[in-house]
Amino acid sequence: MGCVFRHQGRSVWWIKYKGPNGWQYESSHSSKKGDATRLLNIREGDRARDIPVTSQIGRLKYEEARDDLPTFHTVNGRDTEKIEARIKKHLTPFFAGAKMTNISVATVNAYVAKRLKDTPTPTNATINRELAWLKQMFRLAVDAGKLMTRPTIRMLEENNTRTGFFERAHFDAMLKHLPTNFGRSSRSPTSRAGAKTKC
Repeated sequence: MGCVFRHQGRSVWWIKYKGPNGWQYESSHSSKKGDATRLLNIREGDRARDIPVTSQIGRLKYEEARDDLPTFHTVNGRDTEKIEARIKKHLTPFFAGAKMTNISVATVNAYVAKRLKDTPTPTNATINRELAWLKQMFRLAVDAGKLMTRPTIRMLEENNTRTGFFERAHFDAMLKHLPTNFGRSSRSPTSRAGAKTKC
């Protein structure tokens, strides 16, 4: 059975609970006893559900989560050179030194806003790939018992509309300016002109 306590002369409450490797001591980072009690209940509840719990949960830094990502891809037979280069160039300068628990939806939105101001401006698809890597860092950390929760990271809308096609009216107008014997064959006018249409 765990307990909550304060060190003499200190305002912050701590919790003590039984972990897989013995007693664990963790700060509640709060001067309110109720906050410490709620944290203790969470830790003991997770322990009862066989979720690995130690005082290190919540202390995971971005760098450790980042390094777990290429390791995961390597053991699954994937090349990581491009991923590591892109992460080093964009994600790491922004998130370096941060605790993963402090990377919130607002933090991710700030990253996206920063990337959209970069020159040259990256496409939404490029930013989405970077967000997907960040999401995977969180998922791997949760799966490994290094984090309890992860933020909801929403992807940007991608415009996949195909361009460069003639509308039917434009194609017919172009044909009027071609010689009457242009590309005569048994093929259709579309294939003779070598153009693509969207009807």
